[in-house]
Amino acid sequence: MSGAQPLEREMPSAGSERILKAMETEPVSSLVQGPAVTIGPEATIQEAVECLQGMHIGCVLVAGSDGKLAGIFTER
Repeated sequence: MSGAQPLEREMPSAGSERILKAMETEPVSSLVQGPAVTIGPEATIQEAVECLQGMHIGCVLVAGSDGKLAGIFTER
């Protein structure tokens, strides 16, 4: 590997430094914006997709009749 140059790291901007610091110190709960969106296990895939699109979110929790988490339906 003759001629290989070491990678130069760009100096992080003040904004990116704040983001990195927040990632290290802020609890996940600080990101919560409201109650979780849930659907029942009997919901169709189409209903789940419409829920994602209508609420502009990336996932919904699938809750059983007992209210316990049964799964997570995501856009991926």
